[in-house]
Amino acid sequence: MITGNIANSLAKPLFTLLMSILRLFLIFIPLALLFSHYFALNGIFMAMALANFIVGIIALNFIRNFFKEISD
Repeated sequence: MITGNIANSLAKPLFTLLMSILRLFLIFIPLALLFSHYFALNGIFMAMALANFIVGIIALNFIRNFFKEISD
């Protein structure tokens, strides 16, 4: 969420959109289907946490690279 706000303020709203789509359609839904098969309802919550964690790591790398470009 904070990374999305940073990207929007740096005139990169497409990044925020792509991260939301990535989190929901490419990570969360497949993981929820897989985990719910093995862990029932708890699997859906585990998939949500894992999807948020993965997108957070991607967003952190984006922000680091962006600030490196600015400082160079």
